[in-house]
Amino acid sequence: MNRFFRPIGAALLDVLYPPRCLVCDDYADSFCDACRARIRPVEENLAPAGLAGVVCVGYHEEALRQAVLNLKFRRERGLARPLAELMAAELRRRMDEWRPDLLIPVPMHWLRVWERGFNHTQALAAEVSRAAGIPALEALRRTRPAPPQVGLHADERRRNLSGVFAMVNAVSVAGRRVVVLDDVRTTGSTLSECAGTLRKAGAAEVFGLTITFEA
Repeated sequence: MNRFFRPIGAALLDVLYPPRCLVCDDYADSFCDACRARIRPVEENLAPAGLAGVVCVGYHEEALRQAVLNLKFRRERGLARPLAELMAAELRRRMDEWRPDLLIPVPMHWLRVWERGFNHTQALAAEVSRAAGIPALEALRRTRPAPPQVGLHADERRRNLSGVFAMVNAVSVAGRRVVVLDDVRTTGSTLSECAGTLRKAGAAEVFGLTITFEA
């Protein structure tokens, strides 16, 4: 009986509280087709130092940029799944080439998680894992809360992140091909620092996957 009433209840809620896009606020899915249509694909993906390859969904602009900001700072958790599905689609296109064993989210320091009340990279990794069928593992941790990277030049970003990542369990990545997952790639310093830590722990290959690229 409950199976009969559940779809009716969901339909009634949609009538009373129609779903809205969490970016443009139109009556639509949480990340609507109109917003997705504004994504500009990145034609050239040059891998940062230490990575065997990198890919992202699109440039850090317009609707895609706003989606990232809304997920990250406004805690619009309903954006995690549609954004992760876009990331998973990019990852599936490279399965034969990358042959990934693990997804590893770029870690947030516990103080930052406490401040925001939400770990968006962890949420994205869980959704990408579900969509792509690759296990996600929190193998990295932050040793200290690094200052924000926004507005820093490439050298400053590298210095800011030097030594900030450490392994939770080095054995977990030994001999494996891993994909480091983050929200935004700018200079690639975060991905490179993560890759260096993972390769020291024995990872066979490290790749990068992000939602956006800020050129």
